[in-house]
Amino acid sequence: MMKKSIYFLLLLSSCSANHAIVGLYSLNGHDFKESLDLKKNKTFTLSYEAFETKSQCHGKWKYLTKDTILLHCDTEYFPDIISSGYMSKRMHKIVVIDKNHIKYEQIILNKSEGG
Repeated sequence: MMKKSIYFLLLLSSCSANHAIVGLYSLNGHDFKESLDLKKNKTFTLSYEAFETKSQCHGKWKYLTKDTILLHCDTEYFPDIISSGYMSKRMHKIVVIDKNHIKYEQIILNKSEGG
């Protein structure tokens, strides 16, 4: 009985941790906008906008460790892979700083209000 209770608590804490990280994170710079939308169903949209360029990928996310998330972009096919908005890097690691901030590459993305 004790063992089942421990497993249940671990599962419950895992679910609440996943739910806490869900939301829209972004950073608006002087000439760029970076955003990541993590959804409850473990899908995401990652986008980057600068000048007249917009890159975007969609895919699935999962925890690698308690503070690291792996984003895996969906496979895209020709002609999308030669378009100007194609993200050639298909896997991205995200570091969870706290419930309102994540680190993507060298920048800190902030969670949107209500997100």
